[in-house]
Amino acid sequence: MRLARRAYGLPQPIALGYSNGANIGWGLLTREPTELAGALLLRAMLPFDLRPLPDLHGIPVLLIAGNDDELIPVERAGLLAAMLGEAGADVTYEVLHTGHGLTTEDLSLATEWLAARR
Repeated sequence: MRLARRAYGLPQPIALGYSNGANIGWGLLTREPTELAGALLLRAMLPFDLRPLPDLHGIPVLLIAGNDDELIPVERAGLLAAMLGEAGADVTYEVLHTGHGLTTEDLSLATEWLAARR
């Protein structure tokens, strides 16, 4: 990613992922925090402890969970939000009254959050 950004003069991207894609997004953020401008994570979870925590100071993260998610318990998403915050990320954590599927409310929250970063 770093080489492509330099070669083409691209800014740092914001990771966007849903479910396992969101897990990949926060994994990349925690392993290469200087490569991303933030992360928008839909239905992500914390499958393992991130410690030692990386320095994510000031990196914006939107994490949206479903209260009735049949695949990802909302508590696991909450643990991820807490750990990212403990690492210094500027975390916005939203819990919607929905399951694992995406809703128009997800889209609205994501759109507002992205617009605030321009």
